Amino acid sequence: MYRPRSEAHISDWTCPTLNAVEVRDAYRSFGKVNVLEGFSMTVPTGTIYGLLGASGCGKTTMLECLIGRRGLNHGEVYVLGQKLPHADNELRIGYMPQSTCLSGDLTIGETFLFFGRAIGIKELKVKERVAYLTGLLDLPDKNLQLSSISGGQQRRVSLAIAILHEPELLILDEPTVGADSILRQSIWDHFISLVESKRVTILITTHYIEEVLQADVVGILRNGRLIAEKNPRRLLRDHRASSLEEVFLKLSATQNESRASCEHPDVKEPLKIKQSFRLRHSHMKALIWKHFAWFVKNWAMTFVITLLPVFTLFIYCVAIGHNPVDFVVSVANLETGSRNCNASALHCNSTELGCLFLKELSKQHLIVKLYSTEQEALDSVERGASYASITIKPNYSDAMRARVNDPRRMSASDASASTVDVVRDVTDKPVALYTQVMLYETLESFYYAFAESCGVSPRGARIPIKWDILYEWMGTNFTDFTIPGVLTMIVITTAILLSALAVNAERSEVGLERMFVIGINNLELTISHLFVVSVMLLPQIVLTMAVPIFAFGLTNKGPIALTFVFLYLTGFFGLCFGIFLASNMKSILEISLITSCLYFTMLCTSGMLWPIEAMHWLLRWTARVFPFVRLTQSLRNVMHRNWSLSKIEVYDGLLSVCIWSMMILFFTFCLFRYQKG
Repeated sequence: MYRPRSEAHISDWTCPTLNAVEVRDAYRSFGKVNVLEGFSMTVPTGTIYGLLGASGCGKTTMLECLIGRRGLNHGEVYVLGQKLPHADNELRIGYMPQSTCLSGDLTIGETFLFFGRAIGIKELKVKERVAYLTGLLDLPDKNLQLSSISGGQQRRVSLAIAILHEPELLILDEPTVGADSILRQSIWDHFISLVESKRVTILITTHYIEEVLQADVVGILRNGRLIAEKNPRRLLRDHRASSLEEVFLKLSATQNESRASCEHPDVKEPLKIKQSFRLRHSHMKALIWKHFAWFVKNWAMTFVITLLPVFTLFIYCVAIGHNPVDFVVSVANLETGSRNCNASALHCNSTELGCLFLKELSKQHLIVKLYSTEQEALDSVERGASYASITIKPNYSDAMRARVNDPRRMSASDASASTVDVVRDVTDKPVALYTQVMLYETLESFYYAFAESCGVSPRGARIPIKWDILYEWMGTNFTDFTIPGVLTMIVITTAILLSALAVNAERSEVGLERMFVIGINNLELTISHLFVVSVMLLPQIVLTMAVPIFAFGLTNKGPIALTFVFLYLTGFFGLCFGIFLASNMKSILEISLITSCLYFTMLCTSGMLWPIEAMHWLLRWTARVFPFVRLTQSLRNVMHRNWSLSKIEVYDGLLSVCIWSMMILFFTFCLFRYQKG
């Protein structure tokens, strides 16, 4: 049975100097819906104030205005003698929201430790308070994760967090939901003892109407207005009622009868709440510890994200850039027909040069299928059974000797007969290009060897161009060429996911509301996240470098340290972009879609797959502004050309990524400057 408190306790509660909270003529709307209309409330210092009202009447909105999380369209709010929204009451207020607003990944003990550190309480004091509150609120074992306990137990932990630092003003939204009647009375007894012994002020909303009989003052909120504000015993006496529920019904009926259209003041847009951008040591220490703890708790996800670029690079290096092997080529050797080849060695008088050429060709890891006629070989290409057809003419050996011995007097028939006819299927561009180059080089080598066997110098028959290479250490395979761009893309993409997932997980738990109330701001959140994920990025970059450079031996002639700096700053850009996305988007699906779009943009415009010089002129100029384009070019200059920072073609990539990172952080802080109004 609830015990009504004496009216004598608040006999002088109307004295303005004793008011912990004052709200004057408050209006708050959401679009066209008015939630508060001329709401006024006075909470005397050292009292328990019970705010009653039906669900959706504006109780929670009013509490959010009191803690500085929402602005009013019109009206004034004073809390602990300071006018909002410019008050500095964070450590003087204890707030328990309607939802728990706590991280389910942390244990109960870790949750207390985090909030204690953020508020600035010494750990020994936190332990003492936790021991006391555990007995008072019947809390579960402190080593249990919050996600593993019941909703009622979570709410009791939430209440314990609100009163952990013994604040002057407690603002509690439905604090006893989920508690049984015995525990509920125990909590109220503690509230009463706080008020009577320490002059603490408590503002409570509750849907247990009779529960507020124990309050000093009851405010009844309906249709955005306070229709009563008195001691509960006085309300019962004035309305000759036996219960507060009966009083509520009578007052509601009276309001319905007397409700008339009233003139609204000149209400404006809701006041935007500006956050202070201060860095506090206690906040940063607590946040950094919490973020690291989150990664440890989610070790499986952390492990996967750390190894994701390693796995991706491994697949890339294994799958991309190698010469094709074991693909089918159709051959019609009309010189020998169906009979077997007997030639074993190359010499000038050989009559089976076609067979010897095919023997050289077989060394290229092809699957050669022989056909008796040229048309059958062509048909196999048309059917898709082979990638190319090769036709060797009937008198190929004699024609080749004529070409080698006296090319100037060679007849037209010898010229035609000594030519190998090749028909390629060019629908598969990489195989078609490789087939062309491979056949040309094989035939060229075979021709020069045959000329030498006839005592003829092949120099005169060479194409009049001399090929040489500048960076002789570098391999010419496609993988070597593309790896700087691939490294850039993979590092940026995984860094975005690493930071976005961490930030989005915290925001999805609604834990930010509670942290903002104790004074933590978005600047501190962003910098702490950036610091933690930057540390997590270090092993990821090391492993990412190890795969192509050490495991596959791809070209890196520049200093390893400079390559690491490039990749780390590339990852830092990804972290900044990931935080920007997660801070402005609620859904991880939206973040994934934008990340995918960025990935394909990098793939197409970085010059990795296709040269920038071959792009459309408009994209050719705009692509150079993108950070990953300059990064790819600069990283290739370091890895393949061994250029140092003394060259602009190297350090402009570093400057580009640093400028882009700072710009993204600046825009992030600009968007954070105004909280929800």
